[in-house]
Amino acid sequence: MGLLVSELDPKASSNKLQHLVKYIFSEGSFVGKEEVLSVPLQKEGVKGSYVRFDLGENKLYKNRYIVTGIGNIIDAQSKKLLLTEKDQFVKFNGDSVVFFTNDIFKGKYYSVFNLQTETYSRVNDLLYKAIPGRDIEFAPIGKLFQVWLYDISGKKKVW
Repeated sequence: MGLLVSELDPKASSNKLQHLVKYIFSEGSFVGKEEVLSVPLQKEGVKGSYVRFDLGENKLYKNRYIVTGIGNIIDAQSKKLLLTEKDQFVKFNGDSVVFFTNDIFKGKYYSVFNLQTETYSRVNDLLYKAIPGRDIEFAPIGKLFQVWLYDISGKKKVW
């Protein structure tokens, strides 16, 4: 059993490194630690942060995958950095992680990272809804309005 912790390298001001470390416990007592991965905070040629554990909320999925607050994905079991993109986390969906991008240059779109195939792709379906829910639409009828409610199954109800 272990606890995953991000540690800033003592020489981080010069080498820009951070370490993902697993603290190992046995019967409630600390017995050692194991380095999972060392990654740079910044990388030459990459604008802004590269991989950061200290920005936003990190999420652990399936007791294996870590999604950082800026959208990086680390596989703690295989000790690999899987994704360096910087997108907004939306949800976990089976063996995938769904992200949303809203960028002045790239545009607005959803993307999916498949954890099994380790592939990242943009969702091209314009009607894709990452979080299904109810949609409400107002239909003008003269001076009055009707409310059209679309439930999760897509059925339209008129009020």
